[in-house]
Amino acid sequence: MFHSAIRGTGEHASDSPIIKPFQGKSIGFVFVIILGLGGLAVAGVGLSGYLRAGTLSDLGQVNSIIMMASGGGGGILFLIVGIIGSVKNHNAARNQSVENRYNEIFALLDALQQALSDSTARYESIKQVMQEVKRKKIDIYAVYQLGDRRTQPIIRLLISLIHVDILRSLVKDKLVDLTGDNEMDGSPLYIACQPSVSPDLFQFILEQSSDEMLDKAPHEEGATSEFIDYTPLCLAIFTDQMDKAKALLERGAEPNLAYKGSYPIHFAIMQKNLEIVALLIQKGAPLYVPHPLSHTLLWCAADVGSREIYAFLLERGHPEDIKAAALLEKREEEARVTARYDRDRQTPHQTAELIELL
Repeated sequence: MFHSAIRGTGEHASDSPIIKPFQGKSIGFVFVIILGLGGLAVAGVGLSGYLRAGTLSDLGQVNSIIMMASGGGGGILFLIVGIIGSVKNHNAARNQSVENRYNEIFALLDALQQALSDSTARYESIKQVMQEVKRKKIDIYAVYQLGDRRTQPIIRLLISLIHVDILRSLVKDKLVDLTGDNEMDGSPLYIACQPSVSPDLFQFILEQSSDEMLDKAPHEEGATSEFIDYTPLCLAIFTDQMDKAKALLERGAEPNLAYKGSYPIHFAIMQKNLEIVALLIQKGAPLYVPHPLSHTLLWCAADVGSREIYAFLLERGHPEDIKAAALLEKREEEARVTARYDRDRQTPHQTAELIELL
């Protein structure tokens, strides 16, 4: 059965007891190994008699050969059976112990999710589950998998469903640590940049986060996040959460870390958000940044039809771009035609004219 705890080392302490049936088998296999060693000892005695050594020199050759054959053969057989059986029994006991451990974890996760999903749930009910999580030394940043069942990290579950006041209390009671990280699912700050997380909760997590976490992104295959390699800033801008983006920049997030060739300023232009474009440039984003398709920032602004950003970039010293100027005219004409069509589309006699313009 496949089971794993995916996070860095993947090692987690367990207080699960060793299962008694496997202890009994272990004792039995140890006894078999002892018999095997005894058989080899008998074979050694027979060999000494065969070679007429010391006090065993009077032992007959036939008896010596019988002792060597029976003792040696039986001893080796017992040793093989004992060692193989002992290894298999150890592995079976370990797998059963791990399975029991994971079932405990799944039960706690189910209890936590139920407590978090209850709109009337009080802090004490969530605290009780988290105390059990801490007592059993369960890693809240790990992804656990047993067979076909795979969990999301407890920290992601908490941030996705919890109220900021409850999370603040859990941190105060040292039941949740917001300074950790998971290479597959990101830091708490990265999780807080998801659109579903409230601004208040994001702000609290931002205050708790180290400077290192400002620019850290999940990047391992198999991550549960769909935004692999996005920094928190890129994620906030890409998902049009500009208040979070501004808070990250004010805290010191790096404005020049790219996601597959696209920089935060490219995402800001795509969202047509002049305020964030201006703030990024103020924080150090250059006017000349590489693009996967070798487009200038001016071209990107023209492509989304934002004359406001286009004009701002020119004012800040971006060189003229003839291709970008032509593209902007084209996008604005397309927007005018589309708007006119949307306005008049219920007038049948104008439809043909509008289609021709498109």
